[in-house]
Order: sequence, then C-alpha cells, then structure tokens
Amino acid sequence: MKHNSQFRTPLLLISLVLILFLISLQAKAQNITLEFANVQQTSPDAGVTFYYEADIMISSNIEFYLGSGQLYLNYNTNAFGPNISGSGGLAYTHGINGGDYLLDEHFSGSPVYNNFMQNDDTESRVSISFEQLIGTGSGSPNNITAIPQPLMHIRMLYTNPSEVVNICFESNAPFDDLFYTSCGGASATADCSNFPGIQLTNDIFDCSNSNPTLLSTEQNNEAIAMKLFPNPTSNKFIIESDITSEMSIQVNDIHGRLINYIEEYDGNPISTSDLQTGIYLLLIETDKIKTIKKLIIE
Repeated sequence: MKHNSQFRTPLLLISLVLILFLISLQAKAQNITLEFANVQQTSPDAGVTFYYEADIMISSNIEFYLGSGQLYLNYNTNAFGPNISGSGGLAYTHGINGGDYLLDEHFSGSPVYNNFMQNDDTESRVSISFEQLIGTGSGSPNNITAIPQPLMHIRMLYTNPSEVVNICFESNAPFDDLFYTSCGGASATADCSNFPGIQLTNDIFDCSNSNPTLLSTEQNNEAIAMKLFPNPTSNKFIIESDITSEMSIQVNDIHGRLINYIEEYDGNPISTSDLQTGIYLLLIETDKIKTIKKLIIE
C-alpha cells in the first residue's frame, strides 16, 4: 500500500503553529513581579559616607528558569546627584560564587549570568542588565517561583542623605517587558540563537517598600549644612559653612584615587584649574564631623 505523504508537511506546519500559539498564550498569562526588600540607609564609617541599600526581589505566578533581563530605576537627583552610574555611585551584586543572590548563581564552577552592564539612561534614571551563560540544558531547577527570590542587592551613594530617595522601577514602555525565560539547547551553555527564551510581557512593578528609614545623627545634620559653591565649577570653588573649627579637605576622583589634600582650609577659593572635566568626591573633616561632597568640574 502506498502512503500519500502530500498531507504530512501541512500537518506538521499546523502542529508547529499550534505549539507556538500555545507557548505564546502561556507567556502572556505568565507574569513577573519586581519589588524592594530589606531597604535601609547605611553609613559604614559612622557618618562619613551614606548609602541607600536594598534587595531587588523577583517572583512569578508560573515557575521558570530565568534568562536575560534588564530593569530601569528612577531616583531623586537631590539625594544622589545626576548620572549615578557614571559618577561611580551605583554598585550591585553579581557573579559571586556562593553568593546569596540569583545573579551570583554558578553551575559547575561557571557563572550562570554574565555580560552585566549599568548605564545612565537619563540623569535621573539608570539601567541594569544581564545575559545568561548557562541554559536549561544544564538541568538546573527553576529559580523563579511564586515566593520572591533575591535577584540582586543594590547600593547607591548619597550626596545628600536627608533627601527622600524617590526610587522606583520605570514601568512605562519601552522600559517594561525586558525579562526572558532561559535559553535552551542540549548542552549546558545557553544556545540563545537556536533555542531562544520567551519574552515575559506582563510585568508588575512594586515600589511600595523602596523608602528607607533615615539615620538620625548629629553628624548627618551638620554635614548637610555644608555646601560647595559654585558647583558645578570650571576654575575654583569655596566651602560655605558655619563651622569655625579647622577643616581638612581630601579630593578624590570617582575611582578613589587621591588628587589633592588640603590640611587646613582657610576659607579662600580652591583652584580647580588642574582638574579634568568630571566628578570628584571631597572628604571634608573637622574635629566634629566627617562628610563627603560631590564636586562637578565642567
């Protein structure tokens, strides 16, 4: 008996279209939730520097293995200054073998996620993105569940720790729907070209827990009364303050390298003619306080 194969190809195509349609329906029904937890204001050096610290948590109504992702954070420039990534004021955990966060995950000694990037999208919005190295072929269990899991820990350097942070995820298009399920393939290494992950198109952004309790210290209040003027500047600046005690000034670039040191500041203008355009951090110290101020050279 002859078997007519002329109907096989259409049937296979129909089956393939149906499978893709069902996958699409599942992706649209699936959501992810991003939220803040363990939010606090910290000062590891007892009032010299202040940081905003928080865990970014992720969960989903359908379990899956996380692929690549990107999120955007808006913030108050009065609290952190503009362009926090470019100024070196933002850090986040990733790639630490044995770490507590999803972006620290390793498989057989290799990091599951790589190509970490952070960029200033605007002067008050920063993006954080990552890709995956290890895919579903590794056999690793789903790492996103209905129980919120810590995706990353962020730390942001304050320029004015008394200001409200106004930190929240950017939820409007085109800044949403930027997370994917894991790429596949037979090997452990993710084959995202031939077996791409599914884009998740139902994001829920929860910023209700993003505001920290401010540290209430005498040091903090005195430091806030100190001001650099003019700032930004191109050739010189002074420090405006009611403090009459001796004051030392240490000028560092954003990488922490010492640029200049003034042992006793006398109130006269400080020349910046030898400084290149950019952002500098001034450690100002008296017998009562220590504080850091950000100086912008144009």
